[in-house]
Amino acid sequence: MASFSSKTSFNGEVFRIAGTADGSVSMSSKYGKDGLTFEINSRKAIDADITGNLDAKVIGSNSADTFDFSCATGNYIVCTRGGNDRIIDGTGNNTFDGGAGQDTFVFNVVEGPDSPDEIDTIVNFSLAEDEIVTGGQTYTVADGATDEAIITFDDGDQVVVRGAGVTADSIVGAIA
Repeated sequence: MASFSSKTSFNGEVFRIAGTADGSVSMSSKYGKDGLTFEINSRKAIDADITGNLDAKVIGSNSADTFDFSCATGNYIVCTRGGNDRIIDGTGNNTFDGGAGQDTFVFNVVEGPDSPDEIDTIVNFSLAEDEIVTGGQTYTVADGATDEAIITFDDGDQVVVRGAGVTADSIVGAIA
């Protein structure tokens, strides 16, 4: 497991993690507006546990990566590139781009009625390959703009799903 810690702001810097072996990495930032980019350049799959207030961009490898944001807050952007990736959402208004491969987006955090409503966005969603896991939450699905569907959970949180041919009717089969 690799870890990195800093007590200063990064001011838009890029932190790259490179390697050729399978492994895991823990990413954390307590600086909400530091503009940090975490980029993984690995030839093998990476399991990343992300914690803290992370207003950052996370870029995955072309392997089957797992990104667990379930203990993270903030508004982050995740680009996973290729591979069959698994992305577990945390709190915040976040944007996910699974890239190529069969990606699984997990939204199982129920924050309750007193928390602010969140709007997460999935871009480049593939109806043929990708999947959304709701963790047993109750939800409704409605059409949004062209090639867009909106999943609304009972606690008020939403996931906007964008991709070729995405509609409320077409996405139902991709939700587990």
